[in-house]
Amino acid sequence: MRARAVSVLLLTVVALLAARVPRPAAAQRGDPRDLTPSRSPIDRDRRPGSGPPSPPPLRFERLKTWVTAVEQHGPGTIDGPLREIARWTRDDLVHAITHFRALVLLVRDPKASLGFQQVQGPVAYVATVYLPSDLRQLQDLAADAERRAADRIDTSGEYDAFGRQHAADALVRRAAWLHTDLAILAGDQEPPSRPGSPGRSNTFVVQWRDGQQIVAARQSAGHLALARTILTYGRREPAMARAVALWYRATAAYLQRNLHTDRTHVDEGLQQFPRDADLLFLAAASHETSAMPRVQEAIDSLNLPYGATIAVQSPRVELRHAVRLFERALDASGTLTEARVRLGHVLGLLGRHQDAVRSLERAVAETETAGNTLLTFYARMFLGRGAEALGDLQKARSSYEEAARIAPLAQSPLVASSALATRAGDTARALDTVERLMSTAWSGDDDPWWRYSQEAGRSADAWLADARQAFTGARRP
Repeated sequence: MRARAVSVLLLTVVALLAARVPRPAAAQRGDPRDLTPSRSPIDRDRRPGSGPPSPPPLRFERLKTWVTAVEQHGPGTIDGPLREIARWTRDDLVHAITHFRALVLLVRDPKASLGFQQVQGPVAYVATVYLPSDLRQLQDLAADAERRAADRIDTSGEYDAFGRQHAADALVRRAAWLHTDLAILAGDQEPPSRPGSPGRSNTFVVQWRDGQQIVAARQSAGHLALARTILTYGRREPAMARAVALWYRATAAYLQRNLHTDRTHVDEGLQQFPRDADLLFLAAASHETSAMPRVQEAIDSLNLPYGATIAVQSPRVELRHAVRLFERALDASGTLTEARVRLGHVLGLLGRHQDAVRSLERAVAETETAGNTLLTFYARMFLGRGAEALGDLQKARSSYEEAARIAPLAQSPLVASSALATRAGDTARALDTVERLMSTAWSGDDDPWWRYSQEAGRSADAWLADARQAFTGARRP
C-alpha cells in the first residue's frame, strides 16, 4: 500500500507592517507613494521668477514599457513581456499602475482635465499633480494606446461598435490579465526592493507540508491585488461587470484548488457581487478548509515576520463563517448542490448532526438524480459519519458501502466501515474489511477523500479560460 502524496498548502498572510515603515523625509513630486501633493496646483503654475522653481516634468518611461508589455503579452502564456514585468520591483509596478489611470482617462477623452488627481492606487490613495508637460506626454501615450487597442478590437471582432470607451475598457482588461497571469504563471514572488520602501507589498506567502513550515515566509508581489486596482479603472457597465464577476470566480477557484488562502481577494469580490452564488460558495469553502486540523496545526508552528498577522481564526469560528456563507450560496442558487453537501459536512463538524443528516439526505437525492458520482461519494461519506454520530449504525454502514461502490479503489470508505464494525462489536466484519483494504492496490489519485478541499476549485481551468476570453478575446484552447 503506497503512502498518499501530501500536497503543499499555501497561505497568504496579511502583514500589518505599516507602522514600521518610515515615510520618506521629502517625497518627490508625482511619486505615487506620496499621499499629499508636494505643491498646490496654484504653486505649480507660477511663472518663472514669481516663486520657487517648478520641479522637473514627470518621466513615464516605466509606464510606456509597462503598457507595451500589456499590449504584447500573449494571454495565458509565459512570454518575454511577462518575464520582463515579473522582474520589476513593487515600486516600479506601483508607479506604472498609478499613472495608468490618467492614461485611461485620456484614452476615453483626449481633452480630459487631469490637474490634481487623487485616486486609489495599489498602495493607498495617491495624490498627483500633472503639469502641462506631463499632460502632453500622457496624451501622446494615450493616443498611441487608443489606436492600437481599437485595432485589436476591430481585428478580433469582439465588439459590434467601436470607440474610445471600448478601447479604454479593452486596455484595462488586458492590463488586469497581465497581472493575473503573473500571479498564476510566474509565482507571484516579489523581486528585491529597497529596504523600507513604501511601495513594498504587505502580503507574505507561507508554505508548509505535513503541518510544518518548509520555507521562510516570502514577500508576495500581490499581482491579484494589482489586477483588482486596475479593474477599478474600467467603466461600471453591464458587460464589464459580467467579465469582472467571472474573473473573481475564476481566480477564487484557482486559489481554492491550489489551497492558497487569500481572504482579501475573495472578500473584495463579494463586496462587488454579494449575490454571486459561486463566489459565496468559494468563500465558504475557504473557511471550511481553514478549519481543518492540518491547517490549524500548521498555523500553530508558523514562523512569521515581525508585525505580521494571519487571517485564519479558530476552527469553530471558521466553521460558523462557512455555514453562513454556504447558506447564502444556497439562497442565491438553490441548485448549487455541492454547497448543500459541504454545508452538511460543516454542520456535522459543529456537532449539529441532525441538521447535517437532513442536508446530506437531500444532497444524496440530488446528486444521484444528476448522476454526479463525485458529489454523491462525498455526500455518502458525510451522511455515514452523521448517521453514526446519531447512533443509526445501519444507515451509516449502508452509506459507507455505497461510497465504496462509487470509488472501489478508495481506502476511506473501507477505513470508515472497519471502524464502524469495530464500534458495533462485529470483529469479523472489521477484520474482513481490513483484509480488503490491505489487498487493494491503491494510490492517492484513486480516493476522492484526499482531494476534498481542492475539489471545491475544480472549475478553475474552465473559468480561467472563459475569463481570459472575456478580458482579451483569446479563444479557449
